[in-house]
Amino acid sequence: MKRVEEIKQKCQAKFIVNRLKKNRATESQAKLPSYLNPSFRQRKEAGRKKIVQQLQQDVDMWTCFLKILLSVTISFFFFKERVREGGGEREREREREREREREF
Repeated sequence: MKRVEEIKQKCQAKFIVNRLKKNRATESQAKLPSYLNPSFRQRKEAGRKKIVQQLQQDVDMWTCFLKILLSVTISFFFFKERVREGGGEREREREREREREREF
């Protein structure tokens, strides 16, 4: 029974020592200035990556919008030119129909 108690106390002592080691490591990190703290750097990098990703999405969205706007503008310009050319033909046909009606 004594041996079991000794083993138990040894295990508890090791556990406490290991816990204190971890605590010391976190304290030493906390003592570092914030710009040297690795977790701070990781958060900062993650924030930068997120901002860059958001900006890239915005640029892609605006690029797509401008492409669509440009294609619509070009299409409208050519449609307008066709209407000018074709519009004259329609009026000529109407004039011909009116002349035919006058002849009869």
